Amino acid sequence: VPHSRAPPDRDPPEDLILRVLALTAVSFSIDLAAALGCPMQMLQPKHAILADPSTGGIRVALYTYVVPTPQPGRRWGPFVLKTLSGDLTRPDYQPGAENLHYVLR
Repeated sequence: VPHSRAPPDRDPPEDLILRVLALTAVSFSIDLAAALGCPMQMLQPKHAILADPSTGGIRVALYTYVVPTPQPGRRWGPFVLKTLSGDLTRPDYQPGAENLHYVLR
């Protein structure tokens, strides 16, 4: 029998949609690449909005290929960048790279 939990006792922040949009904007990816010292060309970036029904949390994930030098027509590269934001519904959430978990391979 599946176990269901009651929804959290807090309302989402009024600016939740703005938080999600900020993390899926192209400018965020460029700023992130610059902060990490990555090359600027990211190929086929994919975003996912993740919702946790047990906590009411919302996170944004990014998966993209990264190439060291721009090459026209390229679809993938030797490196992959994966990120996961902190919980965007937390009242104390602050945007920025310090609230982002990432892996670059």
